[in-house]
Amino acid sequence: MSKQLLKTYIRQIIKETLEAEKKLRVFDLDDTLVKTNSKVHITKASGEELYLTPAKYAVYEKEPGDVFDYSDFQGLVDPKAIGWTTKILKRVINKHGTDAAVILTARGSEEPAREFFRLYDIPEIPIVALGNSDPEMKAQWIKYVAKKFGYKEIEFFDDSPKNIAAVQRLKVPGVKIIARLILHWIWIFFQNLFHNLHTNHHVIQ
Repeated sequence: MSKQLLKTYIRQIIKETLEAEKKLRVFDLDDTLVKTNSKVHITKASGEELYLTPAKYAVYEKEPGDVFDYSDFQGLVDPKAIGWTTKILKRVINKHGTDAAVILTARGSEEPAREFFRLYDIPEIPIVALGNSDPEMKAQWIKYVAKKFGYKEIEFFDDSPKNIAAVQRLKVPGVKIIARLILHWIWIFFQNLFHNLHTNHHVIQ
């Protein structure tokens, strides 16, 4: 094999390797990677006050006259990492580096995500704080980076059915977009089931 042909062959291998790794994982923060006691305070037109968790807020239908207070979300209130999704994030970072994943949050500040990284010894990855809970904002950001940076595949993790639906509607030629709805109750159910089976097995013995 000539030197020129060898160089061409090596360049092709490198090109194919880089293209194969052109995948981005996008993680929501609240109720996807971490649970907190942060709540959205809503004052309705009638004067009624509501305090919604991120999970309940994700499916809340806004009404005329609603006034929203997001001050709880300037930091993390009693944070607790969600083990299985945090493990996925760490595995991605360990295998592919800190540029292979990004935090995409509706919060208006990057600091809560940085606090999460510090608390759970996670290398810092890019953070995008939209300051907006409209599902289309997340979808449009994903569409933008898919076109701008030439990703072959984008995998999106979020606990909000509305956000998942918005991302699933995206059509970007040449880009595979996977939207994964995070359902913690299923994970907890199976954890408890296996724990009970294991406990009962020892009792029977």
